[in-house]
Amino acid sequence: MKVAVFLPDGAVMAGVQTRVLALAPGLEATGIQLQVYAGASQDSPVQRQFTAAGICFEGFVYKLHPPGRLGPLLLWLIRFPLILIRLIKRLRQDGCDGVHVNGISGLLPALAARLARKRLVMHWIGDHYPPWLVRCLSPWLGWICSDVILVSPGLAVYYRLKPQQYQVVPEPVLVGPSRFNDRAAFLRWLLGESTPLSGENEVWVVGIGYWVPAKDWVRFMDLANQIRSESSQYRFFLVGAPVTGHEALAEKIRLWGKREGCHSFFLDSIRNELRLFDLLLLTSRHEGTPLVILEALASRVPVLATPVGAISDMPGVGQGLSLFHSDHEALQGIRALSHSSMGASFCKPDLDLASHDLARCLEKHLAIYQKEFGRKSERSQQE
Repeated sequence: MKVAVFLPDGAVMAGVQTRVLALAPGLEATGIQLQVYAGASQDSPVQRQFTAAGICFEGFVYKLHPPGRLGPLLLWLIRFPLILIRLIKRLRQDGCDGVHVNGISGLLPALAARLARKRLVMHWIGDHYPPWLVRCLSPWLGWICSDVILVSPGLAVYYRLKPQQYQVVPEPVLVGPSRFNDRAAFLRWLLGESTPLSGENEVWVVGIGYWVPAKDWVRFMDLANQIRSESSQYRFFLVGAPVTGHEALAEKIRLWGKREGCHSFFLDSIRNELRLFDLLLLTSRHEGTPLVILEALASRVPVLATPVGAISDMPGVGQGLSLFHSDHEALQGIRALSHSSMGASFCKPDLDLASHDLARCLEKHLAIYQKEFGRKSERSQQE
């Protein structure tokens, strides 16, 4: 069986890409081959990681998802028919038995799958769209999709959908051993020199994610600057990667990272080093089910986040996960931290990490693939 997996546009390893990469060996062991497509260059980090793992990867120079700005969007719409025809031909040439689209914005590859007479699974991964738009599109999903997967019941609540109509498959949580023995070793690796800590009671606050407006990193930097003006006890880190079209934001983050006690750097994954930090701070405007929250809580690191997407519905709220609605609340939460009291104040949440286990996630994906793609659809057989 061969499944075409369409990733969100982007050249770095985010949550979706990491999930597909982690599931691939288990899928292959059961006879399911993945053919991965993305709007990313052939020499991008995501392409290199998939190729190194022995997974077929095809990067397109054009975007598979509609751009957010008016000019690029108009150009994308003009090219829409040509891109659609190319995708239909590619799916037929590659002999894919089914298609898995990640993100509701992947309507272009979804439509290509429908016209190519391929069965389709659509994976909803975030709250990036107005509920009214999703409710308008949902009646058409029965015509386009064989199945719809949500990463959390919270997304059904957000979009005001009937949860029983959709399958919920939590994302896998992948946390392994750290490469560093202590914070000093991490700083030496990060800064390339022996950089002493400001003191034994230094508090580390980290933000992790794409450098895009949806993460509201400007708010993160403003909060960091205010806290740093009050006390040098705090050290702030912004870990992520720039995204095409948001170069101005990336430059602002880079310059901010040169301030004393502030650091910004590119890294595909820092999940194994999360235990070195005292707080994960997420200032998001839009989110799905951020795996980094579960990874932090599993590493016994408290989280302070905005209640967007499925965050307010996540396990751990009121235990290791605190929510803030205003800058005042965020500042209060950060000020309450002290390195000496972190261990005592953190109450490990009663996380259902078993549902986020890689083996269980693999089992659910296998069941969906075998149900939907185990045999070619009647339309494919008639062709």
